[in-house]
Order: sequence, then structure tokens, then C-alpha cells
Amino acid sequence: MKTIIGGFLLMLGGWWFVLHAVRHPLNELALIRRAHIAPGFIVNAGEDVDFGDRNEAYWTHWVSYTYRTPDGREFTHHDSSSGRLPDKLRNLDRPYPTEVEFLPDNPNVNRIKGSGCDGVVEWLWRRVGLSACLIFVVTCVGIDLIRRGIKDVRQLRAVRSARL
Repeated sequence: MKTIIGGFLLMLGGWWFVLHAVRHPLNELALIRRAHIAPGFIVNAGEDVDFGDRNEAYWTHWVSYTYRTPDGREFTHHDSSSGRLPDKLRNLDRPYPTEVEFLPDNPNVNRIKGSGCDGVVEWLWRRVGLSACLIFVVTCVGIDLIRRGIKDVRQLRAVRSARL
């Protein structure tokens, strides 16, 4: 039974990771196709380091930025990514100018210009192609775990019925 639950959770986790952990892929496609650009400012930035089993460093960084749409509404957004923070943002003592891409019909969908995929071909490769491969691998492993769990349950029932 644990194998069946483990297989189901593995498949569910794979789907969640692909669809939500990085960025929602359809929002990114919408930004590629019809984003408007607004001037903005990075108002806060920082980075964290974690150490792996072999004492290797894994860096992540985050930024907070604000931008104003042409109709005057102001938005603040937080974004994080793996890797080191760019040098120009390490000692941020005043807002750093940047450009922000946003959807005109939903300004809450946004990103700093230049982050993420630049075109539809890159998006297809990274978000659809690689995500499909990851989903396929995770799903195959999950289905195999579920199949083995069902087989184990059937064998256990057969042994129990043979004892009776």
C-alpha cells in the first residue's frame, strides 16, 4: 500500500513541479506574445547560500521590484531564481532602474525584462519539451510503483487466502 501511495505522490509532485514551481508556463507564453513594457525599479535584493552533502554551495537570489502601468497603477512583485545575484544589485542602496514586462489585461502577470524565455521556440523547448520529458519520466516511475504495489497487495491476499 505504501508503494501505491508513493507512486501517486511521485506523479503528483512531478506535475506540480512542472506546472507551478518555476513559473506558470502559459503566463510566460502570454508574456512572450503580448507583453507591454513599463519602466520599473528594483527596490530590494538579496541572496542565500545552502551547502550540499559534499559541501558545495547552491546560491539563490531574490529581488523585489515595482513598476507603474501607463494608466498610473503601481505594482510590486517579488521574484527568485537560482544562481548568484548580479554584482550591480549586491549593495543596493537606492532603487535600480529596470524594465518590466506585463500583460495589459492582467498586470499581476509580469517579469523583469530579459528573465525567462525570449521567444516561442525557446519556450517550446524549455517549458514544453523538457517539461514533457520530466512528466514522462516521473509518471512512468509512478505508474511502475503503483503497478508493483498492486502486485504486492494481490500476492499478500493470495498468501492469506492460501493459509485459510
